[in-house]
Amino acid sequence: MALKIRVTFFLSTLEFGGAERITINLIQNLHPDFFDIVLLVKKRTGDFQKEIPSYAKILDLHSANPCIVFWKLVRYFRSQQPDIFISHFTYTNLLATGAKICAQAKTKLILTEHTPFSQTVVDARSLFRKILARWVTPSIMKMLYPKADMVVCVSQGVAQDLKRLLAPKACSQQVIYSPIVGNSILQFAQEEVSHPWFQDVKSIPIVLSVGRMIRAKDYPTLLKAFQMLRKKRSVRLILIGEGPERKKLEHLARELDISKDTAFAGFQRNPYAYMKRSTLFVLSSIREGFPTALVEAMACGVPVVSTDCNTGPREIIRHGENGFLVSVKDAQGLAGALEILLNSTSLQSQFSIRGRERAQDFSIEKSMKSYEYLFQKLVQS
Repeated sequence: MALKIRVTFFLSTLEFGGAERITINLIQNLHPDFFDIVLLVKKRTGDFQKEIPSYAKILDLHSANPCIVFWKLVRYFRSQQPDIFISHFTYTNLLATGAKICAQAKTKLILTEHTPFSQTVVDARSLFRKILARWVTPSIMKMLYPKADMVVCVSQGVAQDLKRLLAPKACSQQVIYSPIVGNSILQFAQEEVSHPWFQDVKSIPIVLSVGRMIRAKDYPTLLKAFQMLRKKRSVRLILIGEGPERKKLEHLARELDISKDTAFAGFQRNPYAYMKRSTLFVLSSIREGFPTALVEAMACGVPVVSTDCNTGPREIIRHGENGFLVSVKDAQGLAGALEILLNSTSLQSQFSIRGRERAQDFSIEKSMKSYEYLFQKLVQS
């Protein structure tokens, strides 16, 4: 029997998020007869740790301090020498690359980029963070990213953004769409939902959004759009997810006088049951790499509306065919798209059918074939 390929995945935490969901899907679908799997985390926190299969070993670094994490990674590379090491997100990627170089390990390093880094300059609030995002980090990326054996980008848009950022230097990069759609989504979608609003969803439609409550998701625009929509018809909004912006958003909902029709449902182990039973799904982000929740919603058959941020949604939605795309930060446009869809059962049916079809292009099976081929190629090189 051939030796197992030893694969280590590296994440910050196991909190609710797209990269975490993708990593779990990968781990769950790598056969333990062929892969020896370790999940390395800075801090072992988050609801997703319950979904890690028993054959995967979890190692906790017990620190989020970059210096401490760096030297612990160096020791890990030296002592364990995994065949493959996969990290996620720019700053974690830089730590992993530097640690591998310092350890002089022969491990094949895969960096994963989930979002367009150029957007971090726009998002940065303080002068220090702007300097870091505009000059310091890109300079370090140009030095370290070419040292990786492969950089996996979750969308074509992210890949193009990275190529522009690193120019004139280049790195080995490949687009692999995230492993999202599988039988488990459809099975979980059949479960019951205890939220009372679903008892009369046919008379009062429900708009659903799922994601971490952070600035990038731009929930304020969604709440303002919902206020406009609520003035025209009976409708309810459910937000699934946690995050640092939650209290501000709850306060904004009160200010907009939509609290009684807006539910902050927090983290839900099974968002798919909510998706299947909701009338519409909406994504209001100002930036995305590849929005996992959008594909999951389409797989569950709920019609979707999304903002057309620079990368991500436009690679998934064909406007007017399987969903609507609206301009970023356009509350009026978002409200209008939701209203059109709520008023047309035929359009809802069309988006539902074609959305399901489109979601199959992002199946776990397709993605796993790409990842397994990449692992084999790197190990044999």
